Amino acid sequence: MGLPNNSMFSNNLHREIEKVKCKGGEVEGVEISQVINFLNQKLKSLYLHFKNQDGEFLTFKAPKRGTQDYSNFYVQPRFREIRKRVDKLLKIRSGGDGWGLTNALFLTYTFSAGVFESWEIVKNISSLFDKVKKRLKRSGLKILFGLSVVEAQKSGRAHIHLLIIFDKKFTYRVDFAKGRSFVKNQNQFEKFQKIFDLGLGFFDLQPVFQREQALSYLTKYIKKGAEGVEGVLNKGVDLGESELKRVLALYFLLIFKIRFFNVFGLYRKLDVKYSNNLDRWQRLNLDELGQWLEFLALMGLNNWLDLGVRSIRGSPSQPERGLKIIF
Repeated sequence: MGLPNNSMFSNNLHREIEKVKCKGGEVEGVEISQVINFLNQKLKSLYLHFKNQDGEFLTFKAPKRGTQDYSNFYVQPRFREIRKRVDKLLKIRSGGDGWGLTNALFLTYTFSAGVFESWEIVKNISSLFDKVKKRLKRSGLKILFGLSVVEAQKSGRAHIHLLIIFDKKFTYRVDFAKGRSFVKNQNQFEKFQKIFDLGLGFFDLQPVFQREQALSYLTKYIKKGAEGVEGVLNKGVDLGESELKRVLALYFLLIFKIRFFNVFGLYRKLDVKYSNNLDRWQRLNLDELGQWLEFLALMGLNNWLDLGVRSIRGSPSQPERGLKIIF
């Protein structure tokens, strides 16, 4: 079944590319129906049933990416912490008459590549962005906090939205007629152009000139990308543009094993109670793992290998933070 031409994405995701290698096999031309079938299988609920030593039955539901449960359990709490961090670090002062000082930029990267190549770029964006960080350092700028959010265009290609907060301010001006902001100083603008150019297509940068603007930006892209798609998948292939972009983004994020948002910079750690070294989740081994397995066995949680568990992670220095069990 085809899609309407006006606001929809072609059935064939892969016209420009004959064959693309991905982990786990080859991906040929993909149709929307295939995307939906793939996601329906991936998003099926996973329940773990156990019986403890007292004969009580215990059931755990594992939240999966792309579901509303995952959004409620994982994304929304982090989203609230990100909003607090951004609100604290933003330094904006209006000078009146459409100009002022700010320490933050919005960036959007749109890649001049085919559908699958664009997602390969996103998968490697962290190493590619290291060039930007080195250029910033040479220019005397540090990133206090950065957020990147991946989104699919209706063409299926990936693009990235970023919010970057610096340790220093620069001047901006606002063109209210065009509804956008600009770096006021031409030399500073050209410097930013050179710093952020990855040579991979088009990019746009705009200074953040209102605190509410930055927080709305976060709400728009993180909350939209994190919404569960269960209801959307029930519609089949007849999707609106926004729904289609969410479905395509989740599909490619899962295939390429990419997070849909990342934080970076000096203040990337959202929980200030723990240092960078202490609060990192680690694969548990030996004594730390043994202690947790003994505790879980008392609850009837045994036979981890039979369940297909890949690793059990935790924080040895902060055991009260709990466990992450990776299937």
